[in-house]
Amino acid sequence: MKKILLGSTILVATAFAGTAFAKDVKLGLGGYLRAGVGVSEYIGGSTTESDESFHVIREGEVHFKGKGTLDNGLTIEARIELEGHTTGDQIDENWMSIQSSFGKIMVGGNDDAAYNLAVGNQSVVPGMAAYDSTHNLTTASEGFMTTFGDDIAVHYYTPNISGFQAGISYTPDISNDGGSDGFNDQADNGNQGISVGVSYSRDFGGFDLALSGGYINAETDAGLDFDGFHGGAEVGFGVGAGSLTFAGFYEQNEVGTTDSQGYTGSVKFSTGPWAALVGYGYQDRDGGDESTKIHGGIGYQLGAGVTAGLGIEYGENDLTDTDGIGGALLLGVSF
Repeated sequence: MKKILLGSTILVATAFAGTAFAKDVKLGLGGYLRAGVGVSEYIGGSTTESDESFHVIREGEVHFKGKGTLDNGLTIEARIELEGHTTGDQIDENWMSIQSSFGKIMVGGNDDAAYNLAVGNQSVVPGMAAYDSTHNLTTASEGFMTTFGDDIAVHYYTPNISGFQAGISYTPDISNDGGSDGFNDQADNGNQGISVGVSYSRDFGGFDLALSGGYINAETDAGLDFDGFHGGAEVGFGVGAGSLTFAGFYEQNEVGTTDSQGYTGSVKFSTGPWAALVGYGYQDRDGGDESTKIHGGIGYQLGAGVTAGLGIEYGENDLTDTDGIGGALLLGVSF
């Protein structure tokens, strides 16, 4: 029944757009690149000391984008993201969408609704944070758990109404992210999942508020049912010549008989092009996999889309019986 309803929705939207010509379909390029150097050192387990204390860091993507508006008002958009380095999953997000005053329907590989609408995890240094960061300089590992990633799915997002927005994603096979599954026209549907997210953001004249919540559920062939939820909040207000923002995020999930939880909290102060942040991240999985991280960072916006940052962090990982400290100087460019 889900397939019939979903197919009918897309068919109607496509048929409605079939006789309307695009006023202008424009091809755009975008993306980002982060590069820098870092140092780290850890002690624990059977290792006396890490022997790779100096690191060269680089990571980025190139985004190919197409967007046009039809004569009937529908907006068609397509996006393909190419990794900036050789990897087993060379193409990252890749999707097409149809948008109107009733919302947006998106088909393809993109992060699910619960992940995309989440708030509560702040960062001022490109690629670094107290939770779910790209660049980890210690053995602490606090990654976002309540998400299906960019598996191939169908997504729907409501219009943003007075700061409120909701979204839902249906993933027919959570083991397929588009990296090696061909066209995905014969998906097994044995590992299907649902992701639901809601968010609210509003500026109350000197007082900013953002809230989010998400829920995901999956049924797998292996019998490891997956349930998870998360919630986040950000509160900001002016302080002197700058602004202060408090943020927090909590998530919990259950995979089979394994329970996991994680949370983070941070405080950020911004003034002009400068921003400073202090944050704490924690994650605990059944079986003794407990990880904590303390992160501090200073960022400076050199210009539009260009940010330099210095990040320092201390982390502990009980599963590997290690603790360590690290720091990095990074430059991020968004285009």
